[in-house]
Amino acid sequence: MTDLSITRGDDREYDITVETEAGNPVDITGAELRFAAKFANSNYAFIDKSSTASGDEIEIINASLGTAILYLDPADTIKLPPRVVNLTYDLQLTELSGSVTTLVSGTLVVDPDVAA
Repeated sequence: MTDLSITRGDDREYDITVETEAGNPVDITGAELRFAAKFANSNYAFIDKSSTASGDEIEIINASLGTAILYLDPADTIKLPPRVVNLTYDLQLTELSGSVTTLVSGTLVVDPDVAA
């Protein structure tokens, strides 16, 4: 598990590298990366980002090297209460064959913004 953090209402980029257990890059050409974050007891994804969506949600940088960037923008967190909020997240890879692999999961800690 890997924890991530962001301040409520901020922009944030997270680098993604898909690798084998041996550290070799995985070719993600034609695959979908999906990031979802939700409250622990909810089935609703409060933040839902995909590499196949229009706009800058998850941008594939180099598919053959398995690199991408996850973009979180102010709209993703601004509606959260102005206190520390812990969301459960995961990042999944769906290959062309339909095979789904969870690459990483953990807690997305959203810190309150002071200047709001």
